[in-house]
Amino acid sequence: MASNSEPQVAERPAVNPPQLFWLKLVMLVGVAMIILGHFLWVGLELPQTMGVPGIILVAACCAIGLILSLPTKIYLTLLLMQHESEVKETEQTAIRKKTDL
Repeated sequence: MASNSEPQVAERPAVNPPQLFWLKLVMLVGVAMIILGHFLWVGLELPQTMGVPGIILVAACCAIGLILSLPTKIYLTLLLMQHESEVKETEQTAIRKKTDL
């Protein structure tokens, strides 16, 4: 029987659930703003009907949407890190089981 010399460390999530909720919410609002900007540009043809103020409005919607959608990179990185740690933990558990036999 192998000795358990390694200390047991409780794993904690990389991001708290409320932080993850706000991250997802900001991402969705950003994507919605990009879609709104595109709808104003193509669907309502706002730049043609309003002129320069229409162009500014469409550009502002798209720019704000792009800024708000930046957390998608952070979120995907966190998901990748979580997946890698789970895979590593599974591999370590399999190795421990083989050495215990």
